[in-house]
Amino acid sequence: MTRKTLTLSLLLLICIATVAAANPDYEAAMERTAVLTADLQSYELHGTMLLKTEARGQDGGTGISIEVFAAARYPDRLASRQEGGIYNVNLGVGAEHSWFYLSRQNACFVGDPYPLSRDLDTEPGMALVPEKVFNFYSGLGQAILPDFLPVAAETGHEIFHLDGRDVPCQVFRTAEDVEAGLGPREYWYDPQSGLVLKAALCVYGDRGGMPMQQTMVYETVSISVNAPVDEKLFAYTPPEGVTVVNRLEKVVNPESLTGDPAPDVTFTDLDGNPVRLADFRGKVVFLDIWATWCGPCKMEMPHIEALHKELSPGGDVVFLAASSEPAETIKPFIKKAGYTFQVVRISQNDAVSLFNASNIPAGFVIDRNGMIRAHMVGVQSEQSLREALGRSGVGD
Repeated sequence: MTRKTLTLSLLLLICIATVAAANPDYEAAMERTAVLTADLQSYELHGTMLLKTEARGQDGGTGISIEVFAAARYPDRLASRQEGGIYNVNLGVGAEHSWFYLSRQNACFVGDPYPLSRDLDTEPGMALVPEKVFNFYSGLGQAILPDFLPVAAETGHEIFHLDGRDVPCQVFRTAEDVEAGLGPREYWYDPQSGLVLKAALCVYGDRGGMPMQQTMVYETVSISVNAPVDEKLFAYTPPEGVTVVNRLEKVVNPESLTGDPAPDVTFTDLDGNPVRLADFRGKVVFLDIWATWCGPCKMEMPHIEALHKELSPGGDVVFLAASSEPAETIKPFIKKAGYTFQVVRISQNDAVSLFNASNIPAGFVIDRNGMIRAHMVGVQSEQSLREALGRSGVGD
């Protein structure tokens, strides 16, 4: 697991749901949180986050301090940013446009204003689609108590210092789950406001065979809910020198082919027979460009197989896995893994020149009319693949 993956895992921990232990204080807190989030119309939050990566059981390592800011007013105003280190994020919706900026990619989406969704779904997903990015709650994730945590039966009690005030908090704790890669978690919950004012989370991974851990400590500096929010907070201009793109996914994949017609390419099956992509017109095609030596490709393929078994029997969805390797290399790999989706060969030149697949895995959802509806680079979760297929009407 890379450092980037560890960081992503920690951010997703904020909203992971598991089986809860019996704790009446926690059950009451979940009920209070449900009421708060349902009634919420506006908020403004300032906080800090400290991320630290180190070898498990050792002191030291590297740390990143991040400033957190978020403000929103339902149904059409949002501003959320995290600044610190190399993973700066800025997103929002204002009167003139919506935006999504990632400093690491040096790219920013700018488009028409999107209406905000209200989605507390705990399934993280990885698809860059408006309803996930421009979510009313997206800037408030650190302050919302996750539901169904396996918290300890005993509730802790501590004072948290917030903006010059002493706030009595209930502290909910979970034990580590080494097998699941989860370290201990703590949440300082304010029963009066219904918000989490501090959170300390930990995930486990490895780097080059060395056990690693990353901890995150979030602390609220100030917060207000259902109060007026200054309209000036919802204006944004991309930094100078940033590449401005017109589709969300181009922020992380500047060469995205989404919205373009699929190339008229001819593959060969593992026996050397031609397979034309155009012959699948009228069906939804999921095309995965991969290789047997590619670790992320091999991580993703079980998800593809699961979706193939679920969706292909009806005959309306086709799954193709295309590699530029020799058939003699591909056949034993597929046989050993037991995959049943169709595997074809593509020339390296076609993979790069027609599909911009200089990095793999590269996945494409092609609709019944031959238009590319999703172009994904890197390993995807099953949920992300399912959402991508949904852009072509699969599952409707």
